[in-house]
Amino acid sequence: MSDDSSKKEDFKHVVFKINSQNYGVKITTVKDVMTVPNITKVPNAPEFVVGVANLRGVILTIVDGSEIYAGLTTQVGPNTRILVVEDLASGYLIGVMVDDVIGVIEIKADEIMPFDKPTGEQDVVKGIYSTDDNVYILFDEVKMFQGLSPVGEASEA
Repeated sequence: MSDDSSKKEDFKHVVFKINSQNYGVKITTVKDVMTVPNITKVPNAPEFVVGVANLRGVILTIVDGSEIYAGLTTQVGPNTRILVVEDLASGYLIGVMVDDVIGVIEIKADEIMPFDKPTGEQDVVKGIYSTDDNVYILFDEVKMFQGLSPVGEASEA
């Protein structure tokens, strides 16, 4: 008989690209993946806010993942997607524009290597996962949007 209490937890992650880098976030945080919708610009919004869009009756703030995490602007192309992510710190849904969604991978908790953040950097990275072919930066689901200016609440349309 095997001891299930010694089994490490496995987590499915949605993996995606931002500025040619591989990232991942727990699948339980991702509520939807969609093509780029019609986006309405918001006057005087922070640079990382692309605008707002209507997602099945919910007004969703769309942020540029490249702007937030790489300091660049996403060039919208045929593979550009919006990850609808729940900000666990606030409970709001936020649309994150990414260059491409690669898919879903299962990662064992003991396969995630710790990430030592540089002094003064935001603590948004939970760890690093590496395969023979790729390295993935895994976001901390609670701190993913930490340090950003408030971008507004989702509201019913």
